[in-house]
Amino acid sequence: MEIDETYNDCFDFIYISQGSLQWFPDLNDYFSVISRLLKKDGKIIIFEIHPFKYFFENGFSFQEQNFDKLTSYFKTSPNNYPKGLDYFGNVEYESNECFWFMHKMSEIIAAILHNGIEIEDFEEYPFDLDGDPNKEVEGKFPFSYLITAKKK
Repeated sequence: MEIDETYNDCFDFIYISQGSLQWFPDLNDYFSVISRLLKKDGKIIIFEIHPFKYFFENGFSFQEQNFDKLTSYFKTSPNNYPKGLDYFGNVEYESNECFWFMHKMSEIIAAILHNGIEIEDFEEYPFDLDGDPNKEVEGKFPFSYLITAKKK
């Protein structure tokens, strides 16, 4: 991620929203840039889709017990979307194939901490941020999380 050095130590606050982190293959590089952009004591708020939610990306169903459809929590190679998906309307549309990356919660937290950012609070929620609640598992697993942090 390339952002001009003009913006170093420029921001008091950075917000990272749902579905953002999955597009970056290396979170250490990503949070290195975030840290560079923040002023000392600058705040970060991350309200994101929980990695656990991605288990169900490929149509897994507890009822059908189709475990071959589970997305691996530990997969490091890219996953692909052959079509576009509107987050709010949950409608597929024609687009170029794109790729996303599964990041474990420990990987997200480590990337934050290793870049001079201190986590102040971490909370997990059952909310499904992408507008596609799976009634089978709704409210039973963490589907979103909130991290508040500041640059040291």
